[in-house]
Amino acid sequence: MNYIKILGSNGTKSVGEGTTCIQVSETILIDAGNIINSLGSEAKKIEHIFLTHSHIDHIVDLPSLIDLYYADQSHTLQIYALQETIDTLKKHIFNFEIYPDFSQINLQNSLSKTLQFNTVSYGESYSIDDITLMPVETNHTVKSCGYLMSKASKSILFTSDTYINDTIWNILNKDNNISTVITEISFPSSMGELARISKHYTPKILSQELKKLRRSDISIYLMHLKPNFIKEMLIEIENYSLLQNGGDVLNEGYIIQW
Repeated sequence: MNYIKILGSNGTKSVGEGTTCIQVSETILIDAGNIINSLGSEAKKIEHIFLTHSHIDHIVDLPSLIDLYYADQSHTLQIYALQETIDTLKKHIFNFEIYPDFSQINLQNSLSKTLQFNTVSYGESYSIDDITLMPVETNHTVKSCGYLMSKASKSILFTSDTYINDTIWNILNKDNNISTVITEISFPSSMGELARISKHYTPKILSQELKKLRRSDISIYLMHLKPNFIKEMLIEIENYSLLQNGGDVLNEGYIIQW
């Protein structure tokens, strides 16, 4: 693949729409918000999932995908996440109460475990085939990260869910290999207090954050819009001129070239 594909882009599930999920290669995903409906039988090819944080809209398809792996696969599904995210998944999801802990269960046709958790750290690079992913610290209600995705000399920065945060803009200002940033807005600016408490961007907040960007050549894409407020936010996106250099509001199926 010479592109990344948006498999899910909404800020919450709605009819016919899934939550955050980005396909980086045939075998690599970031987040697990909409794997099964987007990929169908191709989901069985997924071997690596990099999680940004533990909120349900970013992990919701993990159990279903693991069921597919258990029945048909001979290789372990690798999950990469911050230690805090892994701890939450083990405590609240893969605990034999909500769902079996498949990191302790062998695949049906193999002595390998169904699932393996791998801890990632901010600023460390993780290479799989010709793709490198580096976790970037973000500002959310739980410990979280975005990912700097790199292939050859081209890079795309995905912030995932975040609030006011100097780190991502400093990275963009320093690394000229980054041509694209995918970030979020979740609520209209009229809901600024909810955005502050839940640590999400509004169009107004993002417009203020963009003043930290000292480059004019970055394409800016937006996702994670809450469906009930999309019409209002689309008007604000235009009014604040948030989409730059061919950027767009992302929907399921959208492709961004490296």
